Amino acid sequence: MSTLTIHATAARSGALGLLVMLAVLAGPASAQERACFEGHVREVNAVAYSPDGAWIATADDAGVIAILASADATPARTIAAHAGDAVTALAWSADGALVASASRTSGVALWNPHDGTAAGALAAPPAARPDPHAGEYTALAFAPDGRTLAGGTWSGAIHLWDVASRTPRRALAVGDGAGAVRALIFGPDSGRLYAGVTHATQSVVVWDLAQADARTVLPGPEGVATALAMSRDGTRLAVAGEHGRVRILALGTGALERAYDAHQGLVLAVAFHPAGAWVASGGVDGKVALWDVATGASKLALPGHDGFVRTLAFAPDGATLVSGGDDKRVRLWSLSTKERLVAVIAAKHRETTTVAFSPDGARLVTSGRGDACRTWDVAKQVEANEVLGTCGPAVFGVDGTWACGTPDGTLKAYDADDQELWESKGKEYFDAIAFTRDGKRLLVPASRRLLVLDAATGKPAGEVPYDLDAIRAIAVHADGKRVAVGSKDWRVAVLDLEAMKVTTIAKPRRSPITAMALSPDGRTLACGTEGGEVVFLELDTLAERAVYPFEAEGQTASVGCLAYAPDGSSLAVGGLTRDRPLRLLDAGTRKVFAAMNEGHKWGQVRTLAFSPDGKRLASGAGTEVCLWDPVR
Repeated sequence: MSTLTIHATAARSGALGLLVMLAVLAGPASAQERACFEGHVREVNAVAYSPDGAWIATADDAGVIAILASADATPARTIAAHAGDAVTALAWSADGALVASASRTSGVALWNPHDGTAAGALAAPPAARPDPHAGEYTALAFAPDGRTLAGGTWSGAIHLWDVASRTPRRALAVGDGAGAVRALIFGPDSGRLYAGVTHATQSVVVWDLAQADARTVLPGPEGVATALAMSRDGTRLAVAGEHGRVRILALGTGALERAYDAHQGLVLAVAFHPAGAWVASGGVDGKVALWDVATGASKLALPGHDGFVRTLAFAPDGATLVSGGDDKRVRLWSLSTKERLVAVIAAKHRETTTVAFSPDGARLVTSGRGDACRTWDVAKQVEANEVLGTCGPAVFGVDGTWACGTPDGTLKAYDADDQELWESKGKEYFDAIAFTRDGKRLLVPASRRLLVLDAATGKPAGEVPYDLDAIRAIAVHADGKRVAVGSKDWRVAVLDLEAMKVTTIAKPRRSPITAMALSPDGRTLACGTEGGEVVFLELDTLAERAVYPFEAEGQTASVGCLAYAPDGSSLAVGGLTRDRPLRLLDAGTRKVFAAMNEGHKWGQVRTLAFSPDGKRLASGAGTEVCLWDPVR
């Protein structure tokens, strides 16, 4: 037996029953990583749910099969299969009594998943001609009636076994020019077998098993079909292949219904949701994507894995998606139908860089790089005023007044009716400004010093000198005495506004600080980096507490912005990549509970703000501002 470890997050059970499956007919609106199994020592090649949804079988390149509880990915047992040879495929029998495993060089075996004991090794049927790849299996499938097991080989043969007697029935040949059988799936009546193959002119071959060698070829991507998935009613087949594309075929006619440009590069995994309304796909780009079958619209893009995503499976009740890949992890995603996108505001900026809510949550101020500041009626999503020709960062005070900066270093303050209160001329551009929590002082990072201005008049009230490069981010403590700043030269500093000096300084990562947020209790400072990490620091000492690696499209993504919810329960993270990633993390576990990509059409997520009541989250990217429901 191998020793495996588990890392799980606190969450509800995945066994949510029929009501959940019916609820997700319209497709998921968000996904939360419920648990992550980190016990495999090599790439995870296969995952499979038990028919009752209580267990998940997983297998890796080191020949280890793990049986996990589907609720929290706790390992019940492990099986050292195939003498350490890589397990390439898994299948669970319809009655739940057997798990079949295929190996890279040592054939197919059966196992009792309840105690981990061997239940038989299957001999290959007699070959018509010598096979140099004998024993090299690449795909498996049990027939729904439980009587037949099919195994596909590297050389393009398909072997059929009688499950009860463990004896071979016959072999099927794809044909001359065929390469590996990459995927197998039976039709609902067990009478048809579909094979995804590597072939010069065909990629999906169908056998009518009642008629000897009767077979047909379905239209599909020429060259390779890497994965197959069938809708539960047997009317549609999803075919994954090269060039990032997933195709949906109508099995009644073989016609192509729809094609999704799902990934960059090869698609390695595909799964149909039990309700049949959407499919999930995973590929070499590290992304897990979910698609609406009827419209082809992208439903969700999950953070995925660090490396190839090789395998996917939906729970029988449709409430959970499990994924595995090259990073040796098995991730369980709880799917939710909660619609998070509330509204999209055409903010008119060339590139939105600031969003900020008024203290009552009724107004929103937005600014863009090199163009106007605007205020908006949040309830109506309509523009209230355009107040400045060119604008930089903007921020609200506690009494509804707000301030903004301009590229030439000018600061302006406005009252709650957007009437100008004062103007302060400067010579330096700044990336961030902030009010103290009592609204009496305005903090402006300048060259080698933090300027402290009287918020009512704009006149200087002091300054804090520091030996830091350009300040990218600022976060103010509720006590009004401390402020944290993050710089381009990788450093973070805590300043004392009473003593007007730096009290603590640290360099948490060898990467510029791009964003900061301070937890409402004032204990934790979250710092986003250009290198794609959110580093959680203890404010008093700047000691590191935890690190969240921020990923998009399977690759590290620079962090563009951070915001804590007012109650401190969650942290929003926005990224500077083309897929405009926006994640909501549980502040305690630092695990994603919602991944939102469907709002912004272009640009990068550079700014975030929670409404004071925590019921809305505003994000800015490109010309648009999106309003979200961030509540779990």
